[in-house]
Amino acid sequence: MKEMNKSETKSSKLLGIVLFHSFIPGKLFKVKAIGHSNNTGDNGAGKSTLLSLLPAFYGADPSKLVDRQADKVSFVDYYLPTPKSVIVFEYEKLGERKCSVMYRNGSSVAYRFLTGTAEQLFSQHLYDELIKQGSETRTWLKNLVSQSMSVSSQIETSVDYRSVILNNKKRLAQRRSTGKNLVAIAHEYSLCSASHNMNHIDILTATMMRHKKMLSRFKTMIVDCFLNNTSMDDVPYKKEYINLANSLDVFVQLDTKKSKFDEAVASKDSLDEYIKQLNSYRAQIASYLRQLALNDTQLSDKIRSQKELHGSLVSERKDRLQKLDTELSIHRTEFERKSKVVDAIYNKRDKYENEDDILKNYALQ
Repeated sequence: MKEMNKSETKSSKLLGIVLFHSFIPGKLFKVKAIGHSNNTGDNGAGKSTLLSLLPAFYGADPSKLVDRQADKVSFVDYYLPTPKSVIVFEYEKLGERKCSVMYRNGSSVAYRFLTGTAEQLFSQHLYDELIKQGSETRTWLKNLVSQSMSVSSQIETSVDYRSVILNNKKRLAQRRSTGKNLVAIAHEYSLCSASHNMNHIDILTATMMRHKKMLSRFKTMIVDCFLNNTSMDDVPYKKEYINLANSLDVFVQLDTKKSKFDEAVASKDSLDEYIKQLNSYRAQIASYLRQLALNDTQLSDKIRSQKELHGSLVSERKDRLQKLDTELSIHRTEFERKSKVVDAIYNKRDKYENEDDILKNYALQ
């Protein structure tokens, strides 16, 4: 029987997830991932959002962890909305505390590994530097955290990150041949020892949240585990293993139904296309309704303005007419007064003329 060394007896496991300024803006919080964890809450509380991060730790492509239908935002815009945003996976590698860090690098996700705990990473002086105005996680890790903790170089793709965390020797060798040597980082930070590697853990965890193509992937995983000598320890042959081999006939039988599965997938793709078109039409209608609402508001404002102007002109006209009526009344009164004076003058003149005629007649006599 193969004798295991001390490092192989130590465990490797995810301990917790720490998020800062992620899908809850401005908050720093930690979710434990050891023992029995009860993840409860109302609809929309974030249960599925947290569970979706588990495959990301094992190297799943972040862009495939968020359903982009119905105009939903991307993984990086949802989980890492600002340059300060950071997701930290605290884990044990054969008994030693490590952290893998996801952060925003432009419009994509970047990764770094470090030796130590999340508590050390978010110690008071480092946290104070991170929350400063203009600070970014990318430069914070490179220039500040690296002064007190061992920090790896930046990893820019989920494929390279998965190769490191799962110690994918084939991929690491390919990257070394292209000038990107990740072997040293994998030896330091992978979940398994340098002599072993892990396959498909990212897919296994992703199936908890997403079930698309799970059957074909599961078949691939089984074949890899039996045929890839580097993915598992040598297992002595036993006759009872024939039962397990026979159970694979189930997948053979399922393959006979592949055409129906393909039809179902095609139907789903067609429905997805119809849904996209409906969403597009809905967006156009919503835009048209918003424009109508804007036009209605502008027209209502114009009508109100015209009413106010009309009311102002009517009020001004009434005031002017009242003023003119007052002036007319005054002029009439004055006219009547002066007419009376003129009449009185004429009357006196007539009186004087009559008296003058009488005097003349008297003088002639």
